[in-house]
Amino acid sequence: MRIAIIGSGPASAGTLLALHKEVPDADVTVFDIGKEPQITPVSDRAPQEWSIDEYDQLHHQIKEQFGLAFPPPKTFFGQGLKKHPAGQNAKPFISEFYGGLSRHWSASVFPFVPGNFKGWPLGLDELTPYYNEIAEHIGISGAHDRLNSYFGEDFVNLPAIDVPAPLTRLDQHVNAQRDQKGDYDIISGLNRLAVDTRKDSANSCVYCGECMYGCFRSAIYDATKTVGAFRASGFVKSFVAERVRKVSSKDRSVTVETEKGRHNGFDKLFLAAGCFGTSEILMRSTGLSKGITVKDNNSYVFPIFYFGGGLPKDDHSKYISITNTVLGIVPKDEKGVYAHVHISPFADYYWRYYFPVGAWRYLSRGASIFKARMILAKMYFPTEVSKSYALSLDVSDKLLVDKLDYGPSDQYAKAVLKHLRRVVSGNGFILPPLKLVRMSTSSHYVGAFPYAGTDVSVARSGEVMPNVHIADSSVFPESPAQTLTFTIMANAARTATEAVNG
Repeated sequence: MRIAIIGSGPASAGTLLALHKEVPDADVTVFDIGKEPQITPVSDRAPQEWSIDEYDQLHHQIKEQFGLAFPPPKTFFGQGLKKHPAGQNAKPFISEFYGGLSRHWSASVFPFVPGNFKGWPLGLDELTPYYNEIAEHIGISGAHDRLNSYFGEDFVNLPAIDVPAPLTRLDQHVNAQRDQKGDYDIISGLNRLAVDTRKDSANSCVYCGECMYGCFRSAIYDATKTVGAFRASGFVKSFVAERVRKVSSKDRSVTVETEKGRHNGFDKLFLAAGCFGTSEILMRSTGLSKGITVKDNNSYVFPIFYFGGGLPKDDHSKYISITNTVLGIVPKDEKGVYAHVHISPFADYYWRYYFPVGAWRYLSRGASIFKARMILAKMYFPTEVSKSYALSLDVSDKLLVDKLDYGPSDQYAKAVLKHLRRVVSGNGFILPPLKLVRMSTSSHYVGAFPYAGTDVSVARSGEVMPNVHIADSSVFPESPAQTLTFTIMANAARTATEAVNG
């Protein structure tokens, strides 16, 4: 069986895992633009070994791409992502890099809950075996805690991360309040992370605190680990580093057309290029020049301060700078919407971003004290109340992305923040009455060719044309507030399994 996969991100990784299990003798070709990030030379050395000049080079490269953004973006050793100019405060990310968005992700892995499958042709029970398979492959750090009361099974199979004292105290403070008044119950727990926390592992996290630059230990999972392993083993027979323009299906045989030529005779093709990439290819392939909508989660950032005691008297240098704990904002009314709050330390990365790198020797002591007292919170809302984009192709066949609507999440955010302030404030914690800052994108994109759509028919197996299957989040009718990658990989594995066995 000749199989083609377009893309090299999480959806491609999930597809490959299933294909290797179901059709190990398949002849697999992966098509991907395949760019390698333009990174600085520090990527394989511990941050303690980075010189001031190398830090300066990193931040020069970052600021050259993003200016003085707030909050500053996570990069891959200085390489950021491009953005579609879609309108004011609406700039969705686009990745042309090998590994897709996973080179820049937060590594947070939560499953969907039963209510998140509205419009799907399947439910949580049917996806759970694939969650288990993906969890076994990528490894998930965490612990059974109060978040399980909302998420159910957590699929955790690696030790929990060590969390800084202020974040541990916030977690305990929130969970001590079991009888909360108002429209929400706020619960707290450890983030579920695709991060290697095994002490005896060659790739184990060493808590250097520099995750925002990239992980020199490769402790954070990204899709290149999976795709690269299948390339090295020979299961992926061919890797075509070209941009795909369109696909076609005739007499049950699939053709892939790139910018450089045509590749014929595939028995199955899986579109795993990400929501924007897959949409662009399918729009050209089906003759749709407009009428496609992509949805995105609205997200907001705000600080929480701690002025209490009981903190260790050290330099607070050992930590993970990506999300450590999570606050789940669970509505008491079925008409309410769940919000997901990522809780992170205020990393040294931010100080170096906003101040001259050479001043770090004078700022490091203050940064250590500040890190013990300030917590960075990012609050996410589901796509039902968030922004959306209209996709179209211009006369030259170029993809255009335009914001349609911000959605009503600002109203929900104000109500949630009011309740959050009541619950969080106390025992030394203060959530100040600051104006919410809405971020331009969350990088969680769905809905272009949904299962529940009426304009284009998409089967349970993701089949959108004969033997052409969508394996990424383009088929998700909506995105909940929690991150998507775990479900993208699990559903891609399910899609590929059902497609080759159907």
